[in-house]
Amino acid sequence: MPNKEPLFRFVLNHSQELIIRYDSYGFINYVNQKAMDTLGYTGEELQGLYIGELLKGVYCMVDNHVAFADQYRDKEEIETVIYRKNQTCFPVVMTSTSIIYEGEVAFFCMLMDMTNYKESIRKLEEKTEQVKQSIQERDSFVANVTHELRTPVNGIKGNTELMMEQENDLKKLAFLKIILDSCNTMEGIINNILDFAKLEAGKFQLEEKPFSFREFMHRMEKQFQAMTMRKGLRLTMSIAQNIPDNLVGDELRLTQILNNLVSNAVKFTPDYGKISLYVASLTDKDNHTWLFIDIKDTGNGIVPEDIERIFERFYQSKKSIKYPVYGQSTHFPFLPMETRKRKPSSLLKIMQICVLIFVPFSKTIIN
Repeated sequence: MPNKEPLFRFVLNHSQELIIRYDSYGFINYVNQKAMDTLGYTGEELQGLYIGELLKGVYCMVDNHVAFADQYRDKEEIETVIYRKNQTCFPVVMTSTSIIYEGEVAFFCMLMDMTNYKESIRKLEEKTEQVKQSIQERDSFVANVTHELRTPVNGIKGNTELMMEQENDLKKLAFLKIILDSCNTMEGIINNILDFAKLEAGKFQLEEKPFSFREFMHRMEKQFQAMTMRKGLRLTMSIAQNIPDNLVGDELRLTQILNNLVSNAVKFTPDYGKISLYVASLTDKDNHTWLFIDIKDTGNGIVPEDIERIFERFYQSKKSIKYPVYGQSTHFPFLPMETRKRKPSSLLKIMQICVLIFVPFSKTIIN
């Protein structure tokens, strides 16, 4: 039978682990090349050296034989440090085994150098701490900005209310009411900017408050007309009769969504074009209403190659179709990211060029 020891030594010497063999008294009688290179010893210097000189505190003598110290005795893997010849050390993970070799018990310990791993962990912890610090700074910035934004909004709102008290012209009052509603919407959005951290943490919650859907849409129509008049656009709105007026849901979010959709339809529709908004509904067995909101415009549309990308964050189609395509405007990329990734039981689902908005309502609510 051929002698396999040269083959075994070749394998051991090319291992990336430090491999050390010692006898029952703890004296080293073999180390592989990786151990010699890493520890700075020659093979002769390590021969007969007590294993405890390299792995301090790991071994002890029991009845004149080497054994693991109590804290390591029952562990399959040991995290410790190993000392070089110059008495510097580095972290290792150690496993051990024993075999009968040439009629005697031979002990082996295999050690994996964890220096790079520990350094990676240190850098990761450092980066994590930097990220935490950045988040704290961002939250502080957001808090300060929202505070500064509230000041002019409250100023506009307060003066508008004073003007409404003194104004008798119904047409001017209607315009002032639009300004006041816009201020209330802006105020609500500013207040909810602070919810950004909750959104990132997955703890953002939609409000469930009763509101009149038709009054809400009437306010939206007045607001949208002010937007479309500047470009000479024709806005038509149609609401299905079967939609219950008394809904329970997040009115502010609905306002944000419609503002985003219509304002971007206005932005990308040429002067004197047309925008239409149609609202229908379906009611499920759980007393929930699906609002089917269909917004169309005479904008230039989206080229086919951009259809799949328009829902990516911060992406906007840069190409436009050379001829008007009714009902394919480019307002969808501007939907908030949080509303584009919700589950079916949430606020939004996107279906081609239509938007489904899920709003729970209660039939027991009375005007």
